[in-house]
Amino acid sequence: MARLLLVGRDANEPAPALSVYALDAELHPIATAAVDDRGEFTLSEDAVQKAALIGIGARQEARQALKRSELVLYRPEQYRTLLKDDAIIELARERWSVLIPIFRRCVSGHVRRCSWLPWLVEARSIASSVLPAATVRSAMLASAADVSAASAVQVAALRPLPFPPFRCGTVCEGLVEVYQRVCCWWPLVILDPRIPQIIDLLEKLQPVEKIPRFPPNPPDPPPFDTLPLFKGGALDEAALNAPRDLAALRSLGPVEQAAYIEARPYLRHLLLCGTPAKVGQGFIQPDGSFQVCWRAFPILLRPNCHIEVAHVVKQVINGQTVTIYDGLAANRWYHLGDTPTLTSYNPQAVGCGDGNSPGIDGAVIYLDAIGSTDAFNLKTPTEAGWDRVAAPAYNDGLGFPAATALAAKGTLLNRNWGGTLNLRWWFTEPCRAAGARYYRASVIAADAAGNPQAGATRFFLAPPGGAWQKLVVTSGGLDLVSVPLGVPPVGGEANLYTIPYEGDLPANEEWRDAQFHAQLPTNAHAEGRYLLTLEVFNAAGQRLRPTGASGPGVNAPFKYMRWVAPGTPDVFADVPFAGLTAMLWWDNRAGTGDIIGLRMNGLQTSGECQFLSGTPASTLAVDFIAHHPEEMFQLSHGITWYRGINGTSGSIPVAHPFDNEGSPPSTAATSNTATFGALLGPHTRCSFAIHLNMALKTFDGSSLLYPNAVREVAAFALSV
Repeated sequence: MARLLLVGRDANEPAPALSVYALDAELHPIATAAVDDRGEFTLSEDAVQKAALIGIGARQEARQALKRSELVLYRPEQYRTLLKDDAIIELARERWSVLIPIFRRCVSGHVRRCSWLPWLVEARSIASSVLPAATVRSAMLASAADVSAASAVQVAALRPLPFPPFRCGTVCEGLVEVYQRVCCWWPLVILDPRIPQIIDLLEKLQPVEKIPRFPPNPPDPPPFDTLPLFKGGALDEAALNAPRDLAALRSLGPVEQAAYIEARPYLRHLLLCGTPAKVGQGFIQPDGSFQVCWRAFPILLRPNCHIEVAHVVKQVINGQTVTIYDGLAANRWYHLGDTPTLTSYNPQAVGCGDGNSPGIDGAVIYLDAIGSTDAFNLKTPTEAGWDRVAAPAYNDGLGFPAATALAAKGTLLNRNWGGTLNLRWWFTEPCRAAGARYYRASVIAADAAGNPQAGATRFFLAPPGGAWQKLVVTSGGLDLVSVPLGVPPVGGEANLYTIPYEGDLPANEEWRDAQFHAQLPTNAHAEGRYLLTLEVFNAAGQRLRPTGASGPGVNAPFKYMRWVAPGTPDVFADVPFAGLTAMLWWDNRAGTGDIIGLRMNGLQTSGECQFLSGTPASTLAVDFIAHHPEEMFQLSHGITWYRGINGTSGSIPVAHPFDNEGSPPSTAATSNTATFGALLGPHTRCSFAIHLNMALKTFDGSSLLYPNAVREVAAFALSV
């Protein structure tokens, strides 16, 4: 056996496919020896004796004469001399690189920018803090078909989050870089040493979360670049599912562990892959598509090995280069031949136009979104006039409605609005030709019949910052330019804003996607149901109404519609009035979460510093209050205990984790009990902390405003 050493070949560079040939005088192969990925080959001495020349070149199956220009040639005696001492033939890169035929390899796909919903992430920590361990395990291992819609919190917490992209727009300008690596994977066997390696890597991926105290005011969503689920603007699938995967792998048997990993490619990507190398780059086309091609050499792959590619997407925005998608950082790898849609969740990413239009024909206006939530998720009564609706049902005005109040318990259904709501309507382009030039948005308190409340003040709304951004495509990238939408009173009508149509912009400009027409600060108003109304006006300031509609204004050939449900096509209902009105129910009250005291063997204990001594069978319970004035707006509550420093933790179950328990200021409920023995474990005495966690459904269309914050902390010591 001999060895071919390719001098200058990088350790991470795939091995080229070469062969050593014994050739006759006309360069026809007499014998062929393939060079493996270690550079080793075997050419028999009998073949060398018969050969006129020995050649090294690209691997070929055909038997026709080879080309002299594509070979490194030796006389047989020279060949023997080279192998005499250490059986190695060395070739400089300048020699061996020209032996490899060059061809082009290409990848293609699309790029989009999408919003993300923080409440999906927050729901995971909420559920894991209030659900018993048995429920956690059953939900974790259930198939999608086994999980009901009413278990939304548990599903979000324990199964792989689907993380559906919301409010997506096309990225039509930017650069896509492509990186290539070689990965090898052999099927797992029972007690495979790679399984504990994967578990170790998942432990490092799982974020260490500090449990926040309940804030006096709803917090803003965390900065995007601090979120552990996103790396470089891309979703890290392994980090997303790390808590669930760790729980599964630790609880499953050896056979099930192997099957679990084999069914999840993102786990296999964590191991046994070569170092990525950049191979090419290309521009994003106006429709969001890309194609990148590069010169490539044939690669000799070992069994069970394959080539993968990852992408990095960059945009130059106002002269600054921004990486909006980093597939390397997020471990998002694809096979050659895949045509992925690269989804950036980076809020700095600039999209061109909106990709969520249901494709309605004609001049139509409808409420499109509240934050990142599609408006069909708003439960609103049927319109009864330009500024009113029919009498509301029990959950009208809420988001993500449930059929019954019972079905909504412990789920993210029947959600109350709160914080600052960003509102978006859809104005189809034909509305421009119909004369709709300005819009006006307002809210007013509603009475029990769905009418504007007598004597209530109507509040007018403005877009965020009073302006929209347009993007201007230049030779150097994208420039974002702010365009004020507000106008002075027109025809005696005030609080008007220009409707931003694509047709008003020149060819090299577009409106940035995912912008809003109005911003509603619900904290500035008392809790309750309100009516949100949109009106449109022509260039003279005359109020417009759809032809044939009732209410004030002049007729114009357009329609108001209500988005009822998604589908193919989406379902809409006509609104035959001179305004478009929907109901919103918001409530920013924080509720009450308080630990009142402890009970030992059913009896109340007292004192600021409590040192409780008993037997292993002695019981501990907690007196507490978890209460919201509107009970159905409470999502969940639970009690968690922590032993010592970095010790074990667990939960003390409560009777009704999805309902009010106790009432302020001092009427307490009592939790279930835990024995001293179960709490102390191997110890005879130790200190403890207990947390009362309480979450509300209040959200702004994108983020929960009161996620699983700690309402109260207490400490005590036990001994037996």
